[in-house]
Amino acid sequence: MGGKAIRSEPSKLVVSHAAREILERAGWPNYFSCLRESNETVAMEFLQNLQEDHSIVGGKQITVMEEIIAEVTGLPASGPVWKTKKERLQRIIEIFQDEGQNLTVKGKGVLPAMLGEPWIELAKVVQSYIPCEGRKDVVRPHHLKLLAVLKGKCSVNLPSLLNSLLHDASRSLKKAQHEDAVVSHHGLIRLIVSHSLTQQQSSWGELITIIGGDWHRHPQRLSIPPVYLSNLRNAGNHQNPSIPRVHLSNPRNAESQQNENIPLERLNMQKNIRDWP
Repeated sequence: MGGKAIRSEPSKLVVSHAAREILERAGWPNYFSCLRESNETVAMEFLQNLQEDHSIVGGKQITVMEEIIAEVTGLPASGPVWKTKKERLQRIIEIFQDEGQNLTVKGKGVLPAMLGEPWIELAKVVQSYIPCEGRKDVVRPHHLKLLAVLKGKCSVNLPSLLNSLLHDASRSLKKAQHEDAVVSHHGLIRLIVSHSLTQQQSSWGELITIIGGDWHRHPQRLSIPPVYLSNLRNAGNHQNPSIPRVHLSNPRNAESQQNENIPLERLNMQKNIRDWP
């Protein structure tokens, strides 16, 4: 599996004026601006416990539905429900490309350089914020479909898509070997979890405290051990020194940092653990 093992959405959207105008017309930047500091341990437990319409994090039930994702992200829910895996490359190329444009196919996608600006940088935005993918050397069919949405050439129910992507990430994590595990969509998970906690008269800070204590008392609760989550931070670095270190979390203020560091401190206390069930 390519790319980073821990994938959090960028903490700040930095694009050209032309790209921002396109994103604003589509109504996407509101979602990006809502993505605040997140926590990889919460994301891990959320994905591991995700069921059809809920997950369990820190013993609290978190409702996960398309309607809630639409509410917390503000993304447009108009358009057909779409699964990213059901898209033929040639068909979506025909939808995306303008008259006279000729996109070069590379493997299962197209070369980013062939898109032209501002679509090259918008492709990176799509890859980073929607599917949260690690590698960006090829623009695949589902990326092109989302770029076509930005062009106004088609429409997609984005909250439904994000809900589907979360379940895809959950299934992949549950069946992955430790070295193949990927934890993604931290910011989106934070929004969903925070919404549910508010309904339960609780808060993000309280949850982080619970999660930290539970790792210490019940390290066997998840099939992927917490010490491995710590190792994911530098996935690939020991095998290939040329791979840059993975930066996991978005910038935090002092108060949130004090709370959210608790799980990682617990993880560091367990570095002597070698064998897990």
